[in-house]
Amino acid sequence: MLIFAIGSEDDRQDVEEALGVSFESHHSLYLGGDYWLARLSGSSAEVRIRSNVDLLWSPSDPESERFAYARYAEHQLLLEVDSESPDILQRLLQCPTLRLVSPDLRNGGSEHGTFRRERR
Repeated sequence: MLIFAIGSEDDRQDVEEALGVSFESHHSLYLGGDYWLARLSGSSAEVRIRSNVDLLWSPSDPESERFAYARYAEHQLLLEVDSESPDILQRLLQCPTLRLVSPDLRNGGSEHGTFRRERR
């Protein structure tokens, strides 16, 4: 999975244009409340814009569990890309409103085993 920081929900238009997809609004307690979902044509891969919060967190839980991805706690919104396609990565890297925060696979970075959900 690739993870990008995204500035705002309105920036989804840049992603839609870059990937030729349309996002639809959804809601899930597990995914931080309201989120945006798009499916890449010709594959089962998905793209999500979601809050980096764990809505099930309570003050008695460790602070690190407050976020869906504690590693990226400084980012309120994340774009999750369920695809390792170099073409998808290249198109998203051209979006000025996105910043890749997961390992850059172009330079030999590995993400396997890195992005487990950091949940209880």
